[in-house]
Amino acid sequence: VIIYATLANAAFAFAPVPGSVPSTTAPLRMSLIDDLAKPWKDFFSPEEARHRQEQHDAEVKKMMQDQKEILERRRDPKKMAAYHQQEEKRHELFDHQHDVDIDNELAKEWTPSDHP
Repeated sequence: VIIYATLANAAFAFAPVPGSVPSTTAPLRMSLIDDLAKPWKDFFSPEEARHRQEQHDAEVKKMMQDQKEILERRRDPKKMAAYHQQEEKRHELFDHQHDVDIDNELAKEWTPSDHP
């Protein structure tokens, strides 16, 4: 009987006394989990969903406008000739810039003191 009484009292040794633990209505914050969950909460928020939809709509509108310009250019020989001329100039500029970059790299690597 003494052993039983000791074991019964030991079982409640670490239990909180009613009224001694304050109750809070604030949500429990577990810093690591809350920090990881915040971006997902923001991602699925109505504001973010609306923002993503607006971005998507703007991209679709831009693609449709670009496609319309391509079709107009294909139908008009003058626009197509102007486009080809513009592209040739762009390619020449790119080639020239590439040549300049290569010359600069060679100038950095080769110095007269290294090669008498």
